[in-house]
Amino acid sequence: MKILILFFLFCYSFQNQLRPIIGILTQPSLQEIEPYGEQYIASSYVKFVESGGARAAPIKYNLEKTELDKLLNSVNGILFAGGDYRNLNPGTKYSETIEYIFDFVIDKNNKGIHLPLQGTCMGFEALCLAATKNHSVFSRVNMENISVPLDFIGGDPKKISKLFKNASYEIIDILKFKNVTLNNHVNCVEFDVFEKNSQLTTMFHPISINTGGLYNLTFVSTMEAWDYPITGTQWHPEKNVFEWNPNEDINHSKYAILITQFISNYFINESRKNNQSFPNQEEEEKALIYNYTPLYSASFIPDFEQVYVFN
Repeated sequence: MKILILFFLFCYSFQNQLRPIIGILTQPSLQEIEPYGEQYIASSYVKFVESGGARAAPIKYNLEKTELDKLLNSVNGILFAGGDYRNLNPGTKYSETIEYIFDFVIDKNNKGIHLPLQGTCMGFEALCLAATKNHSVFSRVNMENISVPLDFIGGDPKKISKLFKNASYEIIDILKFKNVTLNNHVNCVEFDVFEKNSQLTTMFHPISINTGGLYNLTFVSTMEAWDYPITGTQWHPEKNVFEWNPNEDINHSKYAILITQFISNYFINESRKNNQSFPNQEEEEKALIYNYTPLYSASFIPDFEQVYVFN
């Protein structure tokens, strides 16, 4: 009987792992988007998690704590998207929510519940802010609209990084030698600043750096938490496949597509290790992004082909 019970528990767990839902945090709408809604998610992030085999659920950044906790206790992973760096200014509701979610994820994992968190571009910076509670870690770099290879640090990334542990050497070589990582950020965390900040070095392991921008700074471009399933890329893995502005230096080659898919697969595979679920099917369906229709936005905000907007 005991073996039979364990078998059914295993089957139930495995079934949950095949239906991951990623919570994507919204952010205040850019000026061009405001007429359509107060907050938004670029649809490329939704497609990014869907391409790895997950569904998306918007997490409105201004939710009351009770509603926010309900969502965080139901999703299988969380994504901090890229966006306007000013959202992270001191005292903003967005930055407060970022810090709350980060602390929530740490607490969950400390309790043995595997809850992954991914940060992209501004989301990378959000992870650094949440870990330090200190805005002085950021420097102005103006590294905008440029695709570059990664400069891996500390040796073979397959041997020192959870993110790249199972990557093929084809993936590693593409990242090392081809311009497949789009940078589109005003701020950065300089490598020297990172290395001198004990809160950052205690929490995160820098995997790659890059140098450039208006001030030719060397900054951390990829990192992961030492002890938690938290990963950050200062660059945009989603844009290679899902954004098409001809004036942006986005690499759409087969090599760049492989990188997008690799990062998506890694993140969603991490989410499959989490067995949280919504209380019932009705609440799950109400939470999903499918309840919203994306808006074609390329004509008035070329950064995004489509956006989801919310009030």
